[in-house]
Amino acid sequence: MKSDPDAIYERIKSAKNRPLLNRDNPKEVLKELIEKRESFYAQADITIQTNHNNAEKALSEMLEGIADIL
Repeated sequence: MKSDPDAIYERIKSAKNRPLLNRDNPKEVLKELIEKRESFYAQADITIQTNHNNAEKALSEMLEGIADIL
C-alpha cells in the first residue's frame, strides 16, 4: 500500500503506540521513513494507493491486484 505522509498522519495522529513518531514533527519523520523505505516498497508485486481509501476499498483493490497477477 502506498499513501502520502499527510494521509498517513491523519490516520494515526491519535495513536499512542507509534514510538518512531513520538517527536516534535511526526509528519517530517513520516516523510523521512517513506524515503528510506521506498526501495523496499518498490519491490512489491502489488501497490495500492490508499491516501483516503477506507479499509473496505483498500481490501477490494488488493484482491483485484492479486487476481491480476495470478
